[in-house]
Amino acid sequence: MIASGADLKGVSPLETFLLAERGGSRLSCLVHVLTFPIVGHSPHLPNWLFLMSQRSVPLVGLIGGIGSGKSTVADAAATKVRAVRLDADATGHLALQQPAIKRRLREAFGDTIFDEQGAIVRKALAAAVFGDDVTAEENRAILNSIVHPWIRSQHLATIAEHIERGDCDVILLDAAVLLEAGWGKLCDAIAYIAAPLEQRIQRVANRGWDAAELARREASQLSLDQKRSSADVIIDNSGTVEAAGTQLAQFLQSLILPQSTSTP
Repeated sequence: MIASGADLKGVSPLETFLLAERGGSRLSCLVHVLTFPIVGHSPHLPNWLFLMSQRSVPLVGLIGGIGSGKSTVADAAATKVRAVRLDADATGHLALQQPAIKRRLREAFGDTIFDEQGAIVRKALAAAVFGDDVTAEENRAILNSIVHPWIRSQHLATIAEHIERGDCDVILLDAAVLLEAGWGKLCDAIAYIAAPLEQRIQRVANRGWDAAELARREASQLSLDQKRSSADVIIDNSGTVEAAGTQLAQFLQSLILPQSTSTP
């Protein structure tokens, strides 16, 4: 079977991303898709091209204020629909363990962000990059330029694995800086998890942060109004997690059903 131009009409943002990442320019990717024979999944076939012959899986970004309960609500929704959650925060922690990244961060920020064993002290790094002053903004831009490409590549590989295995109907990208990093453009939809400030302060207290630390970190992100206005749906997490999970699951189901009914 040869993928034709007609096959590309329904290409989702996620699939476009896979094309761009795996094959270089958009034009070169289109040439490959139009001319490359898809015969099974041979070891010589680029994974992104194999995925293009499969059913699309929606990618939904999760955003909200710090401590809004994005992860908890996503996990609650995943008990009701076949969803997997990609944790950008956890991937970011792994990024700080990579030798190449640690070397570049040492060059950028010096030895003060490292302990005696050579591990990055996240609290020290956070002190350098969080805030709304010029120095913090510059440092944050340097940090992001170093770690975001690695985080993105890890998520891309994980997304490809899930699509290839067919083990989910929707993928949730849980990323505090989804919009700031430009990852929102990859998503088929974005859900904003809303929670009152008082509840969010209570939640971040479990991380050892007070209200001032919460405010300092949020100053490094887009405003809540900007995030809310970028979302396709608002999930109210002011009540129980179960109720919020049900809201999110219903929204996810609305994205899944049209695909399921159109799939032979």
